[in-house]
Amino acid sequence: MRASARRSAIASFRDVSCWTGPAIDGNPIESRLRSRYAADNLTIAMQIDGASALVAGGASGLGAATVRRLHDGGASVVIADLDPDKGEALASELGDRARFVQADVTDEDGVRAAVDAASEAGGGVRISVCCAGIGWAQRVSGRQGAHDLTVFENVIRINLVGTFN
Repeated sequence: MRASARRSAIASFRDVSCWTGPAIDGNPIESRLRSRYAADNLTIAMQIDGASALVAGGASGLGAATVRRLHDGGASVVIADLDPDKGEALASELGDRARFVQADVTDEDGVRAAVDAASEAGGGVRISVCCAGIGWAQRVSGRQGAHDLTVFENVIRINLVGTFN
């Protein structure tokens, strides 16, 4: 690879949003870049200090861990979730720069309100993470017949369509 092309590739990958620290070792893009451009001592990191972030499904599980990590990194975080008890508790725990907005990822108006809340922190929303999701385990067909399509449709609406809302 020519030096100018390599510099261009490195410059384009510097904008990739990745965590710093131990979690980066599991990032396949980071692994490939480090092996390919090891001589350049490439580091991919997102500057989150002072950024405004929105985390859908941020009141529990992976979403809550993401909220904590962004907040610890200096971001102002809006926690968008259906559960007001967990969302308010997390926002209270984190204090300054954390806010809860009740939102359903399948409702465009609710998501818009959460985005507007995150935009109020200044500079617009720079970080958006969707951790909202549900699971359902059931056989497609069993002794009682086929499984209810509405359950499957709800999973798809939340896990797929909600990500694009």
